[in-house]
Amino acid sequence: MTKQEAIANHRKMWRWIADETTHRKRAIGKIEYFIFIGTGQKNAPFAHCYCCQYVIEKGDLGSRCTLCPVLWGTENNRNDNFCMGDGAYNKWADAVRNGDWAEAAALARQIAELPEREERQTEG
Repeated sequence: MTKQEAIANHRKMWRWIADETTHRKRAIGKIEYFIFIGTGQKNAPFAHCYCCQYVIEKGDLGSRCTLCPVLWGTENNRNDNFCMGDGAYNKWADAVRNGDWAEAAALARQIAELPEREERQTEG
């Protein structure tokens, strides 16, 4: 998977989650997206996340989230998982658990529009 494919799929998934959450007036989870597109849970990307799958396919698991193609806004936190911590993803997960569909939809839309990480230039 290319970086552009990962980002495009990330945005498409989270926009769908936001739209469906608003339409159904209930919090929609990531697994429901993969069921909707016919992938199912078994063949979904790692952690049900195109960005995580991209990092795995890059083969540099030691770098983990430093290779994530989007910026979660938590990169300065001490947590190794940038999508976790006090960022939009954990807030979205809390809203889903609490059944706050309006907040979940707003956060899903925010996640869909996260900025792209710039490529690092390597010397050589």
